[in-house]
Amino acid sequence: MRNKIANYLERLKPGGIQSTIMVAFSIISVSIMLLTGIVMYMRFSNLSRQEMIKSTQKLMEQSKESMEDYLMNTRDQYYMEGGMRVYNLKKRIQM
Repeated sequence: MRNKIANYLERLKPGGIQSTIMVAFSIISVSIMLLTGIVMYMRFSNLSRQEMIKSTQKLMEQSKESMEDYLMNTRDQYYMEGGMRVYNLKKRIQM
């Protein structure tokens, strides 16, 4: 087992300047890609959260307006029906 690990580590040792530059470039490239991915994820997450908040606020506003319209229509119908009853009652009394 130790021989296998030692052989693997010996193969990983850079043999020359070209290998060293390749390893350094690879590490830098991977680091930049990871950093870019993390930054993009964070920005997307924040934008998504803001859009969700806006959408919820818009939905709440629409629900509020719908409820107000419903209540006003219900109130108007109640008073209209009540007013008609009073009008009809006055008409009967006058006859």
